[in-house]
Amino acid sequence: MNEAMGLAQARANLGDLCRKVATSGERTVITDRGAPVAILISPQELADLEDDLAIARNRLNEAQGSPEPVVSHGELLAELAAM
Repeated sequence: MNEAMGLAQARANLGDLCRKVATSGERTVITDRGAPVAILISPQELADLEDDLAIARNRLNEAQGSPEPVVSHGELLAELAAM
């Protein structure tokens, strides 16, 4: 479940908030006057989202016949580890 908090509360508790997001994997929505202005996510979730995007771009490129594949972060790490 996403937690929401205002800018002032987020600013006052930024260190604890970052540690909580990093360890729990939960998102935190930061609001300004009740409207969402930012979402704090863990580095792992960002990496996963970037990998998913790279895979989707690869599939789109393949479907469109593009000769240049996009390699995800995970795929690149695997290729480097195999060297």
